[in-house]
Amino acid sequence: MITKLLERGGDLAERAQVCVIGSGAGGAVVAAEIASAGHDVVVLEQGHYWTKADFTQREDQMLPRLFEEAGMRQTSDGSITILQGRNVGGSTVHNLCYCFRTPDPILAMWQREHALPGLTPEAMRPSFERVERMLKVKPIRESEVQAFIMRRFDIAPDGFPIGFEDMCSLQALGTAQKYTGSYERVARSIRDFVSGDKLMESREQFFATLVLSMMVRNGDAHLKNFGVLYSSPLDAVSIAPVYDVVTTTAYIKKDVPALSLAGTKKWWPRKVLDRFAIVHLSLQPSTVDDIFSRMSAAVMETRGIIPDYIADHPEFREVGKLMMAAWEEGVIGLNG
Repeated sequence: MITKLLERGGDLAERAQVCVIGSGAGGAVVAAEIASAGHDVVVLEQGHYWTKADFTQREDQMLPRLFEEAGMRQTSDGSITILQGRNVGGSTVHNLCYCFRTPDPILAMWQREHALPGLTPEAMRPSFERVERMLKVKPIRESEVQAFIMRRFDIAPDGFPIGFEDMCSLQALGTAQKYTGSYERVARSIRDFVSGDKLMESREQFFATLVLSMMVRNGDAHLKNFGVLYSSPLDAVSIAPVYDVVTTTAYIKKDVPALSLAGTKKWWPRKVLDRFAIVHLSLQPSTVDDIFSRMSAAVMETRGIIPDYIADHPEFREVGKLMMAAWEEGVIGLNG
């Protein structure tokens, strides 16, 4: 039984033999083990109890719900961010569901460093098997593998890291403020940080990304989804490739753009975007027209692939239909 004190109101008195504080991977296991031994157990959790109906696919809403300090908790010296869960289930709610046994080299290291000679693979096998039975762990069949492969733009072909700074960093803003800016300010940051010989190319790419987001109804084009790249502090700076584009209105019906433009957050008409491109990005009208034409063709071409994907993945039908409708509305709305 789960009792939500904030909804209940007032104090709650419970009697139990054991009180476990925290319902994450540690607390939940301890509570289950003690309860299975026949003892009365109560578990205290400061976070809320969220169900699948509460997940909105929006970082600005889910980070405060699922994480301590909205995902910004750090070590005392500020060097490492700790994604610590704050809800019923703790970090198990947001972590992936892969389950694998502790590798033999890790067990060997723990034996050496912590004087635990009995921590061998053979000794741990019964415990591993018990957990696997309890969690119903099974191998992933080849037919179930849906790999998403991408090429990282912040890693050079030789494996050397490329410098990357997102707009929150360039504008001296924290992650929690990524939805508070404007596309005009992004344009100014591009002007201030991108190298002169890369400036117009970067402006065109940024505007194309913005147009794409409007057409596919991406309400998550926030400050952390735009950035710049540089090989070294003395090399040229250019805008980073487009990434993290989502049709958010397929999940949040009345969603709006992440940042403001002309003082508003809405799916703007063509004339507002035209003016932004000319005034704030110094783009020629012919260039603007070409960008709209290219983005429209790309979106509609990709839209044509969705029915086949739905046929192969029936569970995607409802979301797919919403995506296709949103894309068509976005393209038609910006082309008249």
